[in-house]
Amino acid sequence: MQEQWGYVAISFIIGIAIAFSSSLLLIVFCLFLNVFFCLYRTSRKTFFFCIVACFSGVIYTSYVQGWNKSLGEPYGVTRGVIQNTPLVNGDRLSFQFEDHNKNIVQLSYRIKSALEKEKMQQLYAGISCVFEGERKEPQTARNFHGFNYRDYLYKQHIHFTFEATYISECYKTSLSLMQRILLLRQQVISKVTEMFPEQSGAFMNALLFGDRQQMTFEVEEQYQQFGLVHLLAISGSHIVLLMVIVYFILLRSGATREVATICLIICIPLYMVLAGASPSVIRASITGVLTLIAFMCSIRLSSLDALSVTAICMLIYDPYLVFNIGFQFSFVGSFALLLSAPLLLVSSNGVIRNSIYISIISQLVSTPILLYHFGYFSPYSIFLNLLYVPFLSIIVLPCSIIILLCMPIVPFLAKGFADVLSIGLSMSNVFLSYCESLPFNQLIFGKTSFNLVAVYCASIVSILMVWERRAPKKMVCIVVSIFLFISTCHYVYPYFRGSGSVTFIDVG
Repeated sequence: MQEQWGYVAISFIIGIAIAFSSSLLLIVFCLFLNVFFCLYRTSRKTFFFCIVACFSGVIYTSYVQGWNKSLGEPYGVTRGVIQNTPLVNGDRLSFQFEDHNKNIVQLSYRIKSALEKEKMQQLYAGISCVFEGERKEPQTARNFHGFNYRDYLYKQHIHFTFEATYISECYKTSLSLMQRILLLRQQVISKVTEMFPEQSGAFMNALLFGDRQQMTFEVEEQYQQFGLVHLLAISGSHIVLLMVIVYFILLRSGATREVATICLIICIPLYMVLAGASPSVIRASITGVLTLIAFMCSIRLSSLDALSVTAICMLIYDPYLVFNIGFQFSFVGSFALLLSAPLLLVSSNGVIRNSIYISIISQLVSTPILLYHFGYFSPYSIFLNLLYVPFLSIIVLPCSIIILLCMPIVPFLAKGFADVLSIGLSMSNVFLSYCESLPFNQLIFGKTSFNLVAVYCASIVSILMVWERRAPKKMVCIVVSIFLFISTCHYVYPYFRGSGSVTFIDVG
């Protein structure tokens, strides 16, 4: 099964998609496409595993959906245990708690005074409280293409929101290992925010702990607008850098390679929770652990197989992750780069050319996801990624680690580093503000249909295949021209429609 687990993972994902789909035509098409593709590309053994994975995905997802329902009767007062780190935003407090019926409920509470706000900021995962208020069903999207909050919570196995009027009788419970790590995360983030209220603190929390609460709305919006927001998420590069640092320290401390590897296998899952356990963090952590275990046991495990097994494990834990945008970006981008390894590992490429290739490939494969979920992308994204990937990965991230390590030992030195880092980050934010004034900084396509996304995917796969096989320049120009033609027609189509409509938007 060497280099074959990718087909099994894709088959499992198709099975999950079939279970969620209500279109018979789409189900038949997906089954036919999967069977034909696996039969053409794989051995009989792998083909058998692919078929089993596909049907297992259908059956397992249907089973999970059957159990995804609320338990118990409605209530106005309940005692519950806080499940995640409480979020305080102005006078609003929100978190998830487990009620007496073992349901996970999304709570929202309006803070009444500054004194109460200080008290609420002391809450953490594992505390048990009495909540008084009203349990409601989450709102659905009131406008077309709007955010469906009910569906968003449903895919987290949450069926109700709770508008609390009073929170009282809070006491500490015995914390699980997960809750202890979440408490440590909350305390470190608060300490970083307190010591470094400038840009450096916001980026430290984002890059090391996956928390963007301190980051200003304007900066986060700029990163999202120019396709750079993935740089604020913890990814494989962060995990690899931390693994190298810990491994080097352990070896220099006298530990053997085997002991250092075992320590990494233990530490990576702990850091995964400390970093917020987002899909990209989980993906990088599980892949890293699988690679280390394979190394210890002398098992040949390619990066592509490790990534594929990781995807299967994550989807077994929660099939709804297939709809998570972070999951989609993380795995699609990683798969594309690993499949493009023959193109990227050519020794004659050089660092600059490889950086350009990686940026182009990442932008290409993420375009269908961007258009489907957001309806726009920035033509400057490739250029800006070339600048900001090394800036954040080579300068900001290592500096953030150094500052964090210096905080408890030499705080004045940490403060000095943070001030210098804040200057660099402020300059980078000013540059993004300048880019906002450039023409065509954001191409808005509008809501993109699934069928058109499929056409984009076929076009992009054609480009990558022709590029990898080093086809004649004429063939490359043809497939690129087809992609540009599709994009241009998609962009200008609304301006050439002979009819229009007036739509009323519900603003509350």
